[in-house]
Amino acid sequence: MKRPIKFRGRDQNGKLHYGDLNHSGKYMLISNDGKPRIFVEPDSVAQLVGYDADGREVYEGDELISVDGDYEDTAKLISNVCDSDKLKEATT
Repeated sequence: MKRPIKFRGRDQNGKLHYGDLNHSGKYMLISNDGKPRIFVEPDSVAQLVGYDADGREVYEGDELISVDGDYEDTAKLISNVCDSDKLKEATT
């Protein structure tokens, strides 16, 4: 199964938005399911790269730990770049 092409970004108020990435000059916008496009901070944009062992989305820059050797498909998400001030432990 192919993973979808999806992005995440944080708006000026700190809220995360997920969906398609659009560029308009120097601005970046994320749109999702026909909703209006939202301006996001360019340095907060990350692309979906896969899923952890529990099926949670993993984006560029997210931190993972291996739970079974060095196999990528058994990694668990432990922290999210957008929530770096609140390190999240993986749940089993």
